Amino acid sequence: MREVPVLLNRWFLRMAREPEEVQRAAAHQLAARARMSASTSFTAYFLQALVLYGHVADRVLWGWLLLLIAAEAVNGLMAVRLARHTAQTGFPAQRRRAVHRLVLTLFCSGSAWGLVCLMPGLHAQNQLFMFNVLFLVVVGVISVHNLCLSWPALVAFNVGLMWPLLVAEAAFPVALPLALVATVVGQMTMVQIYGRTTRHMFLQSMRAHLATEAMAAQLRQKNEDLTQALAVIAEMADLDPLTQCLNRRALMRHLQEPVRHQRFGTCFGIVLLDIDHFKQINDSRGHGVGDQVLVAVADCLRSHLRVQDCLARWGGEEFICLLADADGATVQAMAERLRRALAATAILPPPAELRVTASFGLALCRPGYPLDAVIDQADQAMYRAKNAGRNRVEA
Repeated sequence: MREVPVLLNRWFLRMAREPEEVQRAAAHQLAARARMSASTSFTAYFLQALVLYGHVADRVLWGWLLLLIAAEAVNGLMAVRLARHTAQTGFPAQRRRAVHRLVLTLFCSGSAWGLVCLMPGLHAQNQLFMFNVLFLVVVGVISVHNLCLSWPALVAFNVGLMWPLLVAEAAFPVALPLALVATVVGQMTMVQIYGRTTRHMFLQSMRAHLATEAMAAQLRQKNEDLTQALAVIAEMADLDPLTQCLNRRALMRHLQEPVRHQRFGTCFGIVLLDIDHFKQINDSRGHGVGDQVLVAVADCLRSHLRVQDCLARWGGEEFICLLADADGATVQAMAERLRRALAATAILPPPAELRVTASFGLALCRPGYPLDAVIDQADQAMYRAKNAGRNRVEA
């Protein structure tokens, strides 16, 4: 009896060399097949009971049926418990104990099947006895498919099937003793050969399946990374690298039909502004300070615009704002608000305090108006503000 735990431990050591995913998948499949076998085997043993009816005592037949039903019920319960352990990651010790319990219940279930050969009076009816022997062989053949994922489970079930045959051959005067011994030997040999081969093929397919899933997961992750990278690249291509506003190309795309009407409505305002005396700032304080001025102006404008509005760097020190769903009064009020906010913003902290102003030109884009002409109107209004003394709003 000590050899049984040793064989089980050897099998578990071999399985432990497999990746955790393969072990879990094999145990999960074993539980599913054992549960399916326990829930459907009643068709077989009820058919066998129907054949035996009238040839053995009713009390013996019903006792065998109840024993078999109880054994299969416990077998199904152990399979459910094993499935619950395989549904969780980790816990190899609990999964191993669940397999041990399933092996034990499978031996009991196989023994319940095999006890049909020990029914009183059955051995005297050679044809019926041999029919039941062949029936057990068929059950053992089917178990190769159901239990091949666990060599101890497969062997335990088939040992349970076969040992009553040996007891029957020794205890009762059977007409074909050599045939019974050959059946037992052939059955166990078949279990060894086909069980090992089927398990090896399944594990190979499971490894390939898991490797394919891992590659598919890596490809999905790489596709997601690539999609995110392309989105970042597209966003970077649309943004001015210094001020993080839209660049001119992106703004012109926003102004194309039907995107323009969908975002800004049929009537929207255009505010074009140019920072006053920006060249002097670059010449006197350096281009680094000039860049700080551009960033500060963009931040100031962005903080005072609405969510539905749009800000872009038009070129150099010029910015353009698109005001969605606005009339003339709204555009005028927003431009004045931006002008005052910009004039009150300190670009550099004291003592090197620096404030800048800008000249604003306004235009209103209505349905049917050429967009280029409206932008040109805003540009002309901005130059009128420059000529009128700067830090002004002209429409």
